[in-house]
Amino acid sequence: MTLFSKALPLRACTRLSAFTLISSLLSLPVIASDELDSITVTANRMPTENALAPTTVITEADIEKLQIQDLATLLSRFPGIDMTQNGGLGKTSGISIRGTNSDHVLVLVDGVKWYSATSGSSALQDFPVSQIERIEIVRGPRAGLYGSEAIGGVIQIFTKSGSISKPTPNFTVSAGTKNTLRSQAGVSGGNETTKYNLSYSYDTTNGINAREDRNPDHDGYRNQSVSLKVNQQWIENWSTDVNLLRSNARNHYDGSSVNKNYVTDTVQQIL
Repeated sequence: MTLFSKALPLRACTRLSAFTLISSLLSLPVIASDELDSITVTANRMPTENALAPTTVITEADIEKLQIQDLATLLSRFPGIDMTQNGGLGKTSGISIRGTNSDHVLVLVDGVKWYSATSGSSALQDFPVSQIERIEIVRGPRAGLYGSEAIGGVIQIFTKSGSISKPTPNFTVSAGTKNTLRSQAGVSGGNETTKYNLSYSYDTTNGINAREDRNPDHDGYRNQSVSLKVNQQWIENWSTDVNLLRSNARNHYDGSSVNKNYVTDTVQQIL
């Protein structure tokens, strides 16, 4: 049996190739131009444009869109990060990057390590989200730059800073169920040589009953935080930064004893 095939005319083949090329171009992902020009400092410990390491940048605008007031929950919304939490708001939280242990993730706040001196882990549940200006997440090992704590990756948090403007106050307050109340107040401003930002936040909630069988009570949480950042420009390319962040938290939780409510007071600060 003989098979016959009919070749397409050259003009038809040209049109088909052009259509295939246009379809392929239309299917390519669109990359925003601002992502190409982003500059990060965490991946290489210096200002780097378009770092090769897998990096995610979370801006203040992104946080406002997501409306998440818990840092661990906020971070878990991005690729490569898993979260564990022992209850509701304010309960012990941990994160891991790319399947590594939670103690293999280095958390920095304005370049300073954020961790508990007793447990050695980062108390992410006590960090005030309302005082965050920017977050840089670097996925993958960075032990060569930061030590063994950065086997899984590095998360650096930048608190809010001032700008050249008149003193500008700001205030927000919100309320919800379980007697939940969140409030934040601050002031920022500066001139060509001095910039400053001062923020205070207060969060409280009655929480939920985690163990109804043993402790029929609510496991509440309260957090008071203050942040201060001052930048002084002395001469060109020479400046001094002073950063202060302090968080006071009280956490109620259920233990192994029946009808007994446990309370933990936590103080963390960076200067």
